Amino acid sequence: MSKTQILNRINDLILAHAWSNHNNQILSIGQRICLSQERAALMECLEIYHFGVKPRYTIPQHLENKVQEIISHINQTNWTIPNYEKEPY
Repeated sequence: MSKTQILNRINDLILAHAWSNHNNQILSIGQRICLSQERAALMECLEIYHFGVKPRYTIPQHLENKVQEIISHINQTNWTIPNYEKEPY
């Protein structure tokens, strides 16, 4: 994978995870953990500059199908990650 492909994939996984959290739909807690594991593997590739190398972990195909369904929905609806303000301490 190229650096651009890795960054795009990380972004897609972040969006799918955020959408699922915000809408409480599609992805179970375990599936969201899997998305986080793939993101970590991709970030490791960025960190050690192993472009062209497949990350050590990728989500299974059935979960990839769900991610693509969510990304398609996000693109169709122009959904964006909400900005949450921190509460003052």
